[in-house]
Amino acid sequence: MIRPSVVHHVVWPPLADLWRYRDAIAALTLLSLRTRYNRSMLGFLWSLGNPLFFLLIFAFVNQVMFANRIANYAIFALSALIPWNFFQAGIMAAMGSITGGRTLLTRLAFPREVLPLAAILAELVNSTMALLVIILIDLLVERLLTPALLLLPLIGVCLALFTAGIGLLLATVNVWLRDTQEFMSVFTFGWFFLTPILYAINAVPADQLVLGLSLRTVIEVLNPLSAFVGAFRTVIYDHAVPDDAHLLLIGLLGVVTFALGWTVFRRASPRFAEAA
Repeated sequence: MIRPSVVHHVVWPPLADLWRYRDAIAALTLLSLRTRYNRSMLGFLWSLGNPLFFLLIFAFVNQVMFANRIANYAIFALSALIPWNFFQAGIMAAMGSITGGRTLLTRLAFPREVLPLAAILAELVNSTMALLVIILIDLLVERLLTPALLLLPLIGVCLALFTAGIGLLLATVNVWLRDTQEFMSVFTFGWFFLTPILYAINAVPADQLVLGLSLRTVIEVLNPLSAFVGAFRTVIYDHAVPDDAHLLLIGLLGVVTFALGWTVFRRASPRFAEAA
């Protein structure tokens, strides 16, 4: 249960402020998970069944429809699809957390970022379970256990920070512009195809131009999600360690985006109760 307290709205609050409400974040995360699987026959097993279902689909698409030359295509695609699904589901859940939690906002005093962060953590739990299934399947197929897998928690934290930053920004905008959720549902559909999930980045022609820019450059340089899904794919599919520059990039993207999102969110949060 959330304990009432006085919230000090400053530009960059200490992390201790969130740590003080860790029980509230955990409780809201569990509530979100229980609500999702309420009256479900399989419950949390859906988190395990979804990647298996997609694996069968990708195997069919690879071998029957397109005869794709990428070896073990199902793992190739899923190693990037699951991180993408976490990002997309996380920002969408965070976006509606403030408007959906209006009752809490008007009755209790607590750091408002508790709501979007709990929503993102619930998606992280689901995605982690799905990712573990894919890793297990890959180990059974490849029979290869590499030290590179130890980097997955670090890469996951970087992606979670990036997702939280974008989620906090969008949650703030959505309080005043309710069309934000509809816009993002369409925007992320296009964003998905501009992220190397179902294809390898080197399969994109270097001379293919979009608005005067190389399509490969747009995908590699201007799309931050490419760096994150690429890191997951390097570890899970290639069984290799991303280079230092790659790890530094996703680390900076995660920290800087989270700092920006948190700053904007905290500045706007005093007006959430009356606007939501």
